[in-house]
Amino acid sequence: MQKEAGNIKSRLKADLQRAPVRIGRLKGCAAGEGSRPRDCSDIYASGQREDGIYSVFPTHYPAGFQVFCDMTTDGGGWTVSC
Repeated sequence: MQKEAGNIKSRLKADLQRAPVRIGRLKGCAAGEGSRPRDCSDIYASGQREDGIYSVFPTHYPAGFQVFCDMTTDGGGWTVSC
C-alpha cells in the first residue's frame, strides 16, 4: 500500500511539473476583492473546465499558491496539492 501511494505521489509531482499554468479571472468579478479564487471549486464555478495548474488564495493564506485542479473527475472542481 505504501509503495502504491509513493508511486501515485511521484506521478502527481511529475504531472504538476509538466502541466501548463492557467491563470484566469473569475467571471462576474471585478478586479480586486472577490476576484481571487479560494479553491478549484471557485474556478470551476467561474466556467473553467480544463485540468491544470491554477493559482488559489484560501481565506487563511491570502498570499496564495498554485495547485492542480481536476476539472473532469466526478463533476470537477477538485483541488490537488502536494
